[in-house]
Amino acid sequence: MGHGMQLKDRAQGYGWISWLLHWPSALLIVGLFALGLYMRGLDYYHPWYHRAPALHKQIGILLATITLLRLCWRLFNRTPPFEAMLAPWERIVATLAHQLLYLLLFLTLATGYLIATGGGQAVSLTDMLSIPSLVRLHDSDTEELVGELHELFSFLLIGLTLLHALAACKHHWIDRNRTLLRMLWPGSTSPTAPQEREP
Repeated sequence: MGHGMQLKDRAQGYGWISWLLHWPSALLIVGLFALGLYMRGLDYYHPWYHRAPALHKQIGILLATITLLRLCWRLFNRTPPFEAMLAPWERIVATLAHQLLYLLLFLTLATGYLIATGGGQAVSLTDMLSIPSLVRLHDSDTEELVGELHELFSFLLIGLTLLHALAACKHHWIDRNRTLLRMLWPGSTSPTAPQEREP
């Protein structure tokens, strides 16, 4: 199979599966954050007062599903190594940033799930499919705390996501390496000698 159709990641670059899991996740994170901000300004009589939260929950479940697939994919597919020209401190920061992104994503999704189902209600996806409530929040103080944590985690997540994007642009425009290009298009290869990436 040619490089342009490679499915799995290789030492030279990312494959199509990683690409298809990465970019929808990024778009959903930004979209959910924007929708969440929009929801805060709606009054009871707005036509989207009930529709927006329902859509927010459904998109959140879609993001959680893609995130689970990404984690499973990481177990069976080793990511490409860092660009050889990256300094050791840049590799350490990049590794920690990726791990923190996953942690914040998990915390944001987990608190979102508790908000949606903490009253004992399931989240309906279709007439035949719903996500059940597994943990019940028994008082308003707990519900308020979970809501505040969800908001905090979401702001931290979108902030780190933007920093992640800025770092990729810095690698492309200032460092002149192919870190960004390798993820923009599957099969893009790196001309630099590979260095082993930290797991």
